[in-house]
Amino acid sequence: MDIRSLRDTYNQYRAKHKRPFPYPWIALAHICHYWREVALDASHLWTTIDLGHSNVEARNTFLARARSTPLDIVSKGNKTNSTALLQVAIPYLGRARSLEFELEQDAYDNVSSEFPASLPLLQRLVLSHPSPLLVNPPPIFITRCSTPSLKALTIRNYVLPWKTISLPRTLTELKIDSPSPSLTVQELIQAIRPLTRLVHLTLVNPFTQDPIFRGEPDLLPFQEPTIHTCVTLRQLQTLSLCTGGVNGVHFLDYLSLPSSTGISLFLRGAPDRTANFSALFSRLSSKLPIMEANDSSVHGADTLLLDPKGIVLYHSASSLPLPHTHSLGTYKHTTTPPGPYFNFAFSESFGKTSAMINAFCASPHTPSLVGIVHLVLRAVWLDAETNMAPWKGVFDHLPDLETLEFCSYPLAIKHGVGRILAVALSASTLRALKLKTIVLNVVGFVERYNSKGRITSRKDAEKFSCELVARLRKLVSRSSSRKIEKIAIIRCREVREVDIAALEEFVPHVDYVSRERDRVMRKERDGGDDAELEGTECFAQGGISS
Repeated sequence: MDIRSLRDTYNQYRAKHKRPFPYPWIALAHICHYWREVALDASHLWTTIDLGHSNVEARNTFLARARSTPLDIVSKGNKTNSTALLQVAIPYLGRARSLEFELEQDAYDNVSSEFPASLPLLQRLVLSHPSPLLVNPPPIFITRCSTPSLKALTIRNYVLPWKTISLPRTLTELKIDSPSPSLTVQELIQAIRPLTRLVHLTLVNPFTQDPIFRGEPDLLPFQEPTIHTCVTLRQLQTLSLCTGGVNGVHFLDYLSLPSSTGISLFLRGAPDRTANFSALFSRLSSKLPIMEANDSSVHGADTLLLDPKGIVLYHSASSLPLPHTHSLGTYKHTTTPPGPYFNFAFSESFGKTSAMINAFCASPHTPSLVGIVHLVLRAVWLDAETNMAPWKGVFDHLPDLETLEFCSYPLAIKHGVGRILAVALSASTLRALKLKTIVLNVVGFVERYNSKGRITSRKDAEKFSCELVARLRKLVSRSSSRKIEKIAIIRCREVREVDIAALEEFVPHVDYVSRERDRVMRKERDGGDDAELEGTECFAQGGISS
């Protein structure tokens, strides 16, 4: 077995269990004599030099066993002896393939005369300043060093004078996190314009404060500089942006991206009014990965996910982005691109779902979502006062919908599943859809009533099917021209035999995956990890096996 694969697997396991030791893979050398010999002879295992955890003897041992292999040097989280750590690293910088430094500014000032002019082997550079509230001068790596092989660059909490500093054009990955002071949209656009090889771009709080939503005029009349020339990034696979709404949308206006690019947009603050939501959706509509109505060869999203935090459009056959997180830049590289997706979320969107959905459907610029065959509603709970008109609009925008999934509804009727089935999916709406499958994923089959309309006792629960089954029966009766062919029940609570029997009376196929069976399936699929991820995995991501 490839020793590097073993190292990576072991590192991932130990990281999951939060072990602080920086070289956990060394434990592999204690398994047997043969493994020890392999580990001692594999130079790639000894290339990581963590200056904060290794003494002189250990460091020299690692360097000797690494032989001439390029090094990965790490020094972070130590504010007391930054200069000493950097001085230790200087003799080895010329061999560095990867550098990850979090050091005080005086460390760079104290060793500036000893710093190499070129780092010819360097491919990955991560620079963080431990004091984010200070105005920190640009790091010496950027101002004085030639890095002809640099592919990946992360800069956090630093001043970046874009007018005098040019980023290496060799970059394929760039992450800028909280520059101090912040940038204007135009400054950042000028900085990335020459970076035509970018594959992954991550921006966290890059811009100056933009107008907040609360108490501000609508965004529609907001005046911005005219965009004369867009920035074309033909190779970009992923774009992650965490910022304010106005600047974030304006930045996207500048970009010309491939249709296959995955976009994660996390906006600070949420609009208070539907008009502001509509303005945002109008501006973003051209970035949605929607299949062209008359061109099926254009690869677009096939799944729409709605939850209290936002909206995700993605293709079920490709990598799903981590949903709605401000911890951006976490895309893990695979041998194939992640495919098109649009992950749109607000930091304060809880309780604003109806306004967001209303704007999404009401905006004249929102296109018909051609090609979306799967709609996932995850924990979007509706009460008796919820205006259902926007929800009818959701289905009106989904002409190709085949599968409707409800995920994480502990009380199906109380939390709104019943209202969507009864009101939003009217007979006229059903006639326009291609709906064939309904998925109930972690949905409670709890609300049961006897023939007198009273809640049944647990003793009588086996005699009466739940109210959700009754609502599904009415839905199927309304969709007589287009029959519902299948209902899938996954990890749902309080499912009784009477419920399954009742469903089989009016639906040809009922797939039932109990919580126990799902636990076994997960254990087999994940190689022994039987942790139950309640309500986090949707059918669109492989939650059931027919």
